[in-house]
Amino acid sequence: MSEVTTSSSSSHTQPLSSNEIFRAFPPGYNLSKPVLDQYLTLLSDDP
Repeated sequence: MSEVTTSSSSSHTQPLSSNEIFRAFPPGYNLSKPVLDQYLTLLSDDP
């Protein structure tokens, strides 16, 4: 997703907030914001 918001000549992608990620999910996923936040926390804490 951040590839869409970052210039193609950039050496790294722009960080995204959990709100931006949440808004990008299609409604059919039925994913709540607290569940997404928990998942992102688990991903960021994983060594």
